[in-house]
Amino acid sequence: MNHTIKTGISSAFIIFVAACTQNEISPEQAVVEQYTAAYNEADVASMTALMSDTVQWFAIEGGVTIPMADGKEDLSAQLTTYLASTNTTSTLSDWTQNGAFLSVIETASWSSQSGETMSQSSLAVYEIRDGLIQRVWYYPAE
Repeated sequence: MNHTIKTGISSAFIIFVAACTQNEISPEQAVVEQYTAAYNEADVASMTALMSDTVQWFAIEGGVTIPMADGKEDLSAQLTTYLASTNTTSTLSDWTQNGAFLSVIETASWSSQSGETMSQSSLAVYEIRDGLIQRVWYYPAE
């Protein structure tokens, strides 16, 4: 084979391998995706199964970190109340991972009282330990 053909085949193989690996998700990302799917179904039991007993949820507002939930029971109770009163669903995009930490853009969508579809996006950072959500930092919507 001449050099041009070898180079072309090598380049095609590298592109193929890169394309295949981009579709794979990490175990940590799978946890967040399962959690969001359960959220979209208002399935608090499935969401709770993905939380550590000591899960913490924080809202970031300005330069202040506000604890919103501390522990599985606290977060589950808040989710039960919230999901009973909303028709919101979420999608996830723009993933970045650094070990146990994943940042993701969450876009929440809902129907207004007039029937208009509304949405907003927020940055969330999840810490996954031993296959469970340990902490979440949720930034203001844009």
